[in-house]
Amino acid sequence: MRTSKNPVFNKVNNLSQEADSEVRLGEGGQVIIENATYLGLGLKILYFLGITIVSAFVGIFLAISFPEVYIIILLSSLVTGFISAILAMSQFKLSLVFGTLYCIGEGMFLGVVSAIAEAFIPGIVVSVVCATLSVVVVCGLLFVTKLIKVTNKFYRFLMIAGIGFIIAILLINILAWVNLIDASNIFLNIGICAISILIASFFLISDMEQAYQLVTNGGPKACEWMVAFGISYTVLWIYIELLRLAIIIFGRRN
Repeated sequence: MRTSKNPVFNKVNNLSQEADSEVRLGEGGQVIIENATYLGLGLKILYFLGITIVSAFVGIFLAISFPEVYIIILLSSLVTGFISAILAMSQFKLSLVFGTLYCIGEGMFLGVVSAIAEAFIPGIVVSVVCATLSVVVVCGLLFVTKLIKVTNKFYRFLMIAGIGFIIAILLINILAWVNLIDASNIFLNIGICAISILIASFFLISDMEQAYQLVTNGGPKACEWMVAFGISYTVLWIYIELLRLAIIIFGRRN
């Protein structure tokens, strides 16, 4: 195994070795490991996003037809969603099952929230979907043109920014709970959403680098599910924050 100054390369390298050992252990070392491809990654991303979209419509149907049952299902999904996401990104062999569970729960939640937002602000969902696609395209261009490179400094900045943002949100909630700040302040909430979208965009670029390293270095196809889920998770994160931002800005008019 060779090392690199690129932290994502080393992560993918370690993941590939783990996948290699798992496959050889299961088949007695007699199989030929199929390499990951961009087509395989793309299809798996479409799978996760497709599950989310289908679940969104199921969530809307349940919320309208069986509101009491839906609430129980939704609460259960939200409780297990965080754990499912961690498990899906921790081991490649768990990514398909727990990634699917996460997308089902997240889809049911986002479906109802999006439907409610659309009822009060017509056209908001289409606008947010277009904005999400625009962010993904911009991140892709920044990655392809190498205007942003995933180096050790970038990765450290990303980790510090992510952890710092979580701590800041916790502090804001504590201060709001003791009435030291106004949690409903529009400028505060817009700022939080904007920073979250920026951090999520940087994470998406890191995910793209991970996909690039997996394919170009001949990583095993078994790792595609984990990388595809990572990208899908970040895209959903961007959609959620853009939807929140749109509700904050345009909701005041309604």
